[in-house]
Amino acid sequence: MRPMDRRTITLLVIIFLIFSATGCLPPAKPPPAYYTLDPGPASELTGLEHGLAIGIGPLWLAPHLKRLQIVTRESNTQLRLSESHQWAEPLQVAIYSIIAIKIASELNTNSIYEFPLRRKRPLDYRVAIDVLRLDGRIGGEVECVARWIISSGDGKKELVSRISRIVKSTQGEDYDAFIQAESRAVAALGKEIADAIKSKM
Repeated sequence: MRPMDRRTITLLVIIFLIFSATGCLPPAKPPPAYYTLDPGPASELTGLEHGLAIGIGPLWLAPHLKRLQIVTRESNTQLRLSESHQWAEPLQVAIYSIIAIKIASELNTNSIYEFPLRRKRPLDYRVAIDVLRLDGRIGGEVECVARWIISSGDGKKELVSRISRIVKSTQGEDYDAFIQAESRAVAALGKEIADAIKSKM
């Protein structure tokens, strides 16, 4: 090592120690808080298989929702993606769980399957869902907008095609209240789908 290199390294070490002693180094960034939607009790999915066989899927999310950061709305055109508040699992997985549990509860069935199926199985109904919006304002309202189609089990006949818009109050000024409101909105979507299936039974 050349003398100049040693002097440079020594100077850098001294500068680092001075900044450390005076507290001028930037504070360590705290880890993000992680959240998941609240699916509620899943007891309807336990036990031996019974009831209508329903395939849920494909379940599509708008591109801005396919990320770890929790999305809130600043205005009609501006979104905020939080680095300090993130999803603990893909949002698509959490939405599927809530809808599956809600449909199971409303229709008294636990024969709920993710579609396309991993193995060949006869179905009574198929449900395809496009989630176009799931966001809102902290301390304000959450809005869920989704297009969904119910088809016959073999997929040859379209039975219901609808767009749902569901609004829920956050009932609080923090992210936990915001996530709870999103959970209630997705559960309400699941109930609308279940009610539509009932009308076709």
